[in-house]
Order: sequence, then C-alpha cells, then structure tokens
Amino acid sequence: MIHVYTKKHVDFIISSICYIHINSLNCLYAKMNNNITKNIEGQILEALKDKEKEIDHEIKKYETLERKIYDDNDEELENIKNKRLQELKNRHNENRRLLSMGHGVYKEILSEKEFFDICKNSTNVCCHFYRNTTWRCEYLDSKLINLSKKFIHINFIKINAEKSPFLCDRLKIWCIPTLMLIQNGKTEHSIIGFDELGGDNFSEQALINILKKWKLINQTDEDG
Repeated sequence: MIHVYTKKHVDFIISSICYIHINSLNCLYAKMNNNITKNIEGQILEALKDKEKEIDHEIKKYETLERKIYDDNDEELENIKNKRLQELKNRHNENRRLLSMGHGVYKEILSEKEFFDICKNSTNVCCHFYRNTTWRCEYLDSKLINLSKKFIHINFIKINAEKSPFLCDRLKIWCIPTLMLIQNGKTEHSIIGFDELGGDNFSEQALINILKKWKLINQTDEDG
C-alpha cells in the first residue's frame, strides 16, 4: 500500500520529530544540569568541610597558643612574685643587721672615737653637731627623731660640739647647728644653720629633699 503524503503531512512529521528530539534534549540537559548541580554542590560541600577542618585546626592552634601564653604569664608572675619575696627577705635581713648596729633610733654619742667607728661601719651617717643652749638644735632634733625611724639605712647621731673641740676643729665646725652628711666615711655635705632648709620652722620634707640631693636617700628607700 502506497501512502501519499502531502506537504502538510511532511511538515507535521518533521515538527513531531523535532519536538521529540527537543524533549529528549531537554531531558538530557536536565539530567546534565542535575548532575552538574549535584557535582557543584558536592564540591562546595567538600570545600566547606575542608574549610571547617582548617578553622578547627586554627582554633586548636590558638587554644594551644593561649594556654602557652597563660602558662608563660603565670610562670612570669610566679617569678616576679618570688623575686619580690626574695627582695623583701633581703631587706628584712639588712634591716635587722642595721638595727643591731644602732640604726633606727636617733642617739647621742659621747666620744670622738665612737664617731669615727660609726662613720667607718655605717654607709650613711647624719651627724648633728649641737649645743644645749641653742633652740634651733632642739627643733632639728625633732625632725631627726622622725627621720631615723623612716630611713633606718641612715645612722642618725648627735654630738655635743662644746665637748668635742678636737673633732669640731678637724671637721671645721664653726656654726651651730651643723648637720654633716657622711657617706662611705667621707663628708659629702654640711647643712649649716637653717638657711639651706628654708629658714626657721622648715618642714621635714625640706630636709628629706636635701638628703635625696646628696644621695643619702633614693626612691627605693622611700618605697621601702
């Protein structure tokens, strides 16, 4: 049997074939797109997993570093504490030694030999040459009593100038009161009268400032 196809039939057949192919291609593309999408999603997921691993690694690294820093700081603080404790022990032992030598109190010495012995054995000495009839000497006494308790590394002493003519002549003491500042057996400075201190009724701080100026008092002594 012979079929006769008109142009209309041919066009319909061609259209149908094209439609089938197009649908097939669309299905193929859909499958391809689906596979591509899944592939991309899989790659993204793997990348995220890798990034999470990197982040976890960094977190662990920083946690380790933080613990190390904490441990180091803790050790450093412990070292500082131990060092400070040792300094306090050393200072305590030194203070006991100084107290046994007569430091920490303001006292009168009665002989020139005692004066030279004190200057030989004590690193820092403040010696007040006084006279009983001079009121300024009494005022200076009141300041030195307080300072002897505050700065026990200095040996604060007084000597009656009228009873020590040889010593006064040797040290050229010509005005009363005179406060002689002695360090390592050497006279560093003499405060003659009260002019250098600011005049009568000078403050205790004025005297401390002069002792600091001549290095008999430093910051550590004030802190301690």
